[in-house]
Amino acid sequence: MTHNPLTAGLNHVDIVVVPSRASALVALTNGADGPAIVDATFEWYLRDVLRMELERPSQVPAPGGAASLLGEYRAVTRSITVEAVEGDLLVAEVVDTGPAWGGTETFRPHFCGDGRLVGDRAAMEYGILEDGCAWLRYRGRVHVRTETGWELSPNAS
Repeated sequence: MTHNPLTAGLNHVDIVVVPSRASALVALTNGADGPAIVDATFEWYLRDVLRMELERPSQVPAPGGAASLLGEYRAVTRSITVEAVEGDLLVAEVVDTGPAWGGTETFRPHFCGDGRLVGDRAAMEYGILEDGCAWLRYRGRVHVRTETGWELSPNAS
């Protein structure tokens, strides 16, 4: 079980609870590197302290129509450009403009079914809003596609 509320400022808080081990870890940061530090801390805690391995979702081939994911998605302080679909993975450039963190990174998460994309350094979800607009979820925020033309069903194969 995890909880990840993100704020518009520099504050970042995460919690991971492992009831089967009667264990929990809370991390609060006050800086631009907060999410990266917390992710690494939680991985260390689960792997080295609790001796647990996280189950990674199974990779699946890109769904039919995956090329229609190409394009730009925006949220308040971030844009995501899906640049390519290569085999079973997606190439996305993420541009954060702050105020909580800033910078540009390129991720290559794999398709994992049920509208999920998972990689070593990033996880995303994708889908379609009721009005037909495409979206990507990354770090707790929904990013809406800036163009139309969505043809993909997350459950399509």
